[in-house]
Amino acid sequence: MFTEAQNFSLVQTELDEVFRQNYEASLPPSYATAMTADIFKVTETNHAAYIGTIHKGPGLFSKIGEVQAIPGYVAKVANKWTVTISDFGEGIEISKNLFDDDFHGEWQNQVADLAIMARRTQDFNAFKIFRGAFTTTLTADGVALVSSSHTLIGGGTTSNRVVAADVGVATTALTSTSFNVAMKKLAEMK
Repeated sequence: MFTEAQNFSLVQTELDEVFRQNYEASLPPSYATAMTADIFKVTETNHAAYIGTIHKGPGLFSKIGEVQAIPGYVAKVANKWTVTISDFGEGIEISKNLFDDDFHGEWQNQVADLAIMARRTQDFNAFKIFRGAFTTTLTADGVALVSSSHTLIGGGTTSNRVVAADVGVATTALTSTSFNVAMKKLAEMK
């Protein structure tokens, strides 16, 4: 007797093959997607949500003498976060006549477009973190991802906002210089 998952894997069709080809199609190396590990922490899951906290780790190690006591730090955590897993779906109906006719490869085109839009939906959802970085994308401390007032667990605040003084011009336009400054600030953010 087969389980539902095993039955599904036995019933692979030409539709599945066309979908998979287009969903998993190779993209140019410079094309970032939701699966680009350099940008996103790609995690397989079977949970409805992930809950965590932000922790404050140690600073740089201290130089000590031969008999000097080893310094320590107090581990601190704050800013609880929750990521809920969302499901997305879209269906397509292909009539038997359209499938059997197959004169112009129309059903393959329809399934290929469905697969491409599935990948685009995934990417659109993943990249919304950057589209809302100045307003609606909040970090665990409750402020926008790009903000001048991120509260540090050890006290004080830090800023990852690019201001005119950082790029040497009084403008808010995104330029290659301001983009590089912003990426450096994000990489160095505490």
